[in-house]
Amino acid sequence: MSLASRAPLKIARAGQREGAHLVSRGIPLPASATHAVDEYLAVARALGAVVDPIDFALKPPADARWSVTQLLEAQRVSSDRPLIVVSPSAAQRWKQWPEERWSQVLLALADLGNVVVIGTSPQAQLHRRIVEGARRRPIDLTGQTTLAEAMALIERAALHVAPDTGTVHMAVALGTPVVAIYGPTPVIRVGPYRQPESVLGNANLCGFGCPAYCVFGRRCLRAVAAADVIACAEEALNKPVGQMPTGVP
Repeated sequence: MSLASRAPLKIARAGQREGAHLVSRGIPLPASATHAVDEYLAVARALGAVVDPIDFALKPPADARWSVTQLLEAQRVSSDRPLIVVSPSAAQRWKQWPEERWSQVLLALADLGNVVVIGTSPQAQLHRRIVEGARRRPIDLTGQTTLAEAMALIERAALHVAPDTGTVHMAVALGTPVVAIYGPTPVIRVGPYRQPESVLGNANLCGFGCPAYCVFGRRCLRAVAAADVIACAEEALNKPVGQMPTGVP
């Protein structure tokens, strides 16, 4: 893409992948570990742009908000309890938390609010097993919402619970409190932006960077207990708006 642009000067962050570094000039990054958002903002800053304050300004379309209102009314979701939106799947298999632990979390969350499960159609079978294992079944809307409707659901939520997946970043941009379950992914760089305390997990459990293939069966993910997630969710729901849960290192 960089080569095909035919631009006389191509600029990006340092450490580019897929061969882009061969044709693009890399802007040096801060020496200390930093979030991916700040890495890209460093490029903008190097070009003279003003990047503070940071405001994602993400808002779902009005029709998606209306559609979600109708959807929740059809499911008889009461407005007198907190809405908890859960997305139990990650796009990559090696980021998946055990199914039975998700079921335990869903069961406990039912005592804290109205629980709605979201996801894409390919995740429907997995989510069905998780929901059935919870005994007190939440509302499963997997495959029944558009991306904009999922955004509107998360905007309305008092809490979003998910693994290392895109809806975590969506929630952060919408201002919705998050409890995220991370395994081998470096939280400092690609965790919830400026909310590392919202993450449960230990990417350094094995003492080295994790490859796509893991001989330890992703023990960094298995080290996160259902009780940890439940406790963090309870803390998040009890925090005043604007404060995040402590999390477990």
